[in-house]
Amino acid sequence: MKPLDRNISILEHIINYCNQIEETIQRFGNSYGTADPEITWEILVEDIPAFKEYCAAIIKEHKAAH
Repeated sequence: MKPLDRNISILEHIINYCNQIEETIQRFGNSYGTADPEITWEILVEDIPAFKEYCAAIIKEHKAAH
């Protein structure tokens, strides 16, 4: 993968993640105290680890290429 392609891919993922955050804020508004604990838990155990793995894979690929 070319560096520019990788950068675009990262940016697309970040935009997607930001959209998910915006959707969460729209769903709950500024009433953070009323957040659904199950949805919060799902974000913590599924979304964040997936984002972490994605970033780690890119870093590993970059280091292997250099």
